[in-house]
Amino acid sequence: MNNNHIRYLSQNHILFKEAIIAFSKERAEKASTLVKLYKTTADKRIYGYLVLDFSLSEDIVCGDLTIFKSEKIDFDLKDTFGQQISWTYISAVRMPEYVNFLNSSLYTLALSSICSFAFERPVYSATEYTYEKHLEKKASLEELKHIGMSFPILSLGNDGTESRVHSSIISQWIKNFKEIYKVVNTFSETDNSNSKLTFYSFFQIMRLVQLSLQNKKNDFDLSFSLLIAAIESAATFYSMPISPTKPKEHKQWLKLRKSGDPIINNLANKYEELWAKFSQVEKDSQLSSRFIKFIFECAPKETWEETIDNDLLRDGINYRQKYPHEVSLQSELTPFTLSDEQLEEVIKKTYSYRSNFFHKGISTPHQEHKNSNRNRFFEKTLNMSRYNKKKKETHLNIESLYNLHAKYELMSCIARVSITENAKRTTTKPKLP
Repeated sequence: MNNNHIRYLSQNHILFKEAIIAFSKERAEKASTLVKLYKTTADKRIYGYLVLDFSLSEDIVCGDLTIFKSEKIDFDLKDTFGQQISWTYISAVRMPEYVNFLNSSLYTLALSSICSFAFERPVYSATEYTYEKHLEKKASLEELKHIGMSFPILSLGNDGTESRVHSSIISQWIKNFKEIYKVVNTFSETDNSNSKLTFYSFFQIMRLVQLSLQNKKNDFDLSFSLLIAAIESAATFYSMPISPTKPKEHKQWLKLRKSGDPIINNLANKYEELWAKFSQVEKDSQLSSRFIKFIFECAPKETWEETIDNDLLRDGINYRQKYPHEVSLQSELTPFTLSDEQLEEVIKKTYSYRSNFFHKGISTPHQEHKNSNRNRFFEKTLNMSRYNKKKKETHLNIESLYNLHAKYELMSCIARVSITENAKRTTTKPKLP
């Protein structure tokens, strides 16, 4: 990537690779418009804005960066009873000292991807410039309304967004953010150009997760497939494919390309071409196994307990321990209920859903698109083909009639844990002198 190529005007067209450059001071210094030529005091810092779908109840301070607790912005939209049904939450961001006025929105764009990845929630960055005449102080209420209009929260019936988040969950999200922010900065200061996972790749993977979260409500199948694609991207950096064993005559046959006989030359060249294609097919066939290996080594099933449902979101991490009998009348199906072989089969099928969606246009089998207090981890769907074949059997095993699918919230948790763990392992390298 050419670090010196940053567009002077974005023209409301996002190139996320520019945001990646802007977030790293070391890389931003190589571009002429991203870094201030002078130092400024804290009261002269530039402000940006993040748009959230929940109330961030406390400030997040990471060195020179501050994300302030959010303000609730109500819009003039009410139901027939006069109650507010549309609002949003906006957090001001005091950017690090080096961030320049020009293209400052690139920094908050990159920051929004980290926040979204850490919180497992859709987070947006403000690109509106109605407030740019005074970027060195916070925007007014009217300007915040203008910023938030593009990302309203609607509370209509059972499909409204759950924006009430318990303080213990907020604390955990902030902890996740600080961990990932530290990893990003370690990447930024590390010479990892020859490593498997790079600073740019890590950011693009987080961006995939962010786009997944942002699209979940509008297109679940696309959202789920993007989430799996993000994990797959990280998995390809984690372990390399194994090349097929070459025939013992391989080198001898390749030497025939320089023989004087044109027929032999053509045969040898064709062999080389076919061998290259065969090798690639063999490597591609390992994608599923590498995906499974990555998940179980970087996000073992013990970490899946971090998956959040709406009850935990509202009532806190300890809700299930405090009220075990109020969760569900039936026992929860957890990762520890299933054998390792069953879990691997579920993850293997999950990978196939992504492939089927992107390559064949086949929707995912999920039917419950919102997480449930009855089951955080898996969703059961009736296999009609299996049901029609077995419904006449005398001793019918009901459970055998259902297919088991990993839920979006489980895969979101796995994505955050596994991708972060792999990045942490990658950044344990010597720093640049």
